[in-house]
Amino acid sequence: MEEELRDDQWALIMPLLPGHKCRGRPRAGDRRTLNGILWVLRSGARWKDLPRQYGSRSTCHRRLREWQELGVWEHIWLRFLTILDQQGKLDWSQAFLDGPPLADASQKGGENIGYGWKGKGSTVHMITEAQGLPLAFEVTAANLAEVTVGLEVVYGVGVPRPKGRPRKRPKTLAADKGYDSAEFRRQLRSRGIRPSIPRRVWPKRKRRPGRPPQAYEASQGRWKVERTHGWLDNYRHLVTRYDWYTHSYVAFLTIACFMTALSGILA
Repeated sequence: MEEELRDDQWALIMPLLPGHKCRGRPRAGDRRTLNGILWVLRSGARWKDLPRQYGSRSTCHRRLREWQELGVWEHIWLRFLTILDQQGKLDWSQAFLDGPPLADASQKGGENIGYGWKGKGSTVHMITEAQGLPLAFEVTAANLAEVTVGLEVVYGVGVPRPKGRPRKRPKTLAADKGYDSAEFRRQLRSRGIRPSIPRRVWPKRKRRPGRPPQAYEASQGRWKVERTHGWLDNYRHLVTRYDWYTHSYVAFLTIACFMTALSGILA
């Protein structure tokens, strides 16, 4: 993994950054500041350990927060997804949904922190296309059931196109047993998405009348979304949650997602 942005990467990112006024004290360079943010994201180190070559840690942290509030990181991500779609590198034949737990390292908790089946922390609910490129995600407390958040994640998919409405619907959605719900399947079918979700086996569960739910061949590729989480874990700041506020972690995760999409564009 590169330590700093290459020229070809910066050439695609720079036009998507907001402009700034030229009055007052000279502004810290956007490229150096973004490299500082990426250093913290990749290393998992504290802001106070930021090398001097990236400027002030306060500037990097403030730029991360300001651009998250302005929606800059999400705008870059969606723009890169649009380019991938135009290049034919997004496979909409299948999509995969998963929500692995995220451990919390703080002693005092934080926003959207709860006790789940693997301890205290959060959950990153993510949907990817057929090759594992992230399309949307939600970060919630770990004590929320996956199926209660699944529809929000699916509804969050929206890749803009030069003409017409954003592209939102894969043909098939595969998920694990955590999303086993008749209502969830019904909502997916109402949107023209074929669900591929295996059933939970309960000893005293009574089968409802009608066609039983099926798990299609798409379920055999669920490992791809787990591989995506493995890709993102290369950004060490994402492995364990250190941020009190959810929007700070979401900002880092969004940057990791658009860097993954950028790698696909330049591949």
